Amino acid sequence: MVARGGGGGRRRERAHGGDAAWKELLGGHSDQVRLELERYRGLEVTTTGDGFLVMFDGAARAIRCAAAIRDGAVDDGLQIRAGVHSGEVERQADNIRGVAVHAVTRIAALARPGEVPRRPPRACSRGPGSRSRTQESTS
Repeated sequence: MVARGGGGGRRRERAHGGDAAWKELLGGHSDQVRLELERYRGLEVTTTGDGFLVMFDGAARAIRCAAAIRDGAVDDGLQIRAGVHSGEVERQADNIRGVAVHAVTRIAALARPGEVPRRPPRACSRGPGSRSRTQESTS
């Protein structure tokens, strides 16, 4: 299970508060993300500026973690975009690669602020009543 998330809203405030204010806000948000990763047993693979690439041992844990991060970000005046995808990855030194990593990056990029879209692997989505893409949105 791979999840990716990043800042999505309130970038305008960076210009109003300056780089120091943005750096402080982003640092606090990163600390909160890491607390949620610990809580939901996520493994931080790397950071991507204002985003994280994370691995989990289960889909439900990844989705709950992304939702908790989203909710915490809202409390800080931020909106995040996140994506969750289940698939095989290859470990390479301190990073991961593979189709699942590319897929989750695209899923997160398509998310609206506050949305946690996820896509199960095709083999898991062929059962009766299953859909190829499900979403959890905030209001």
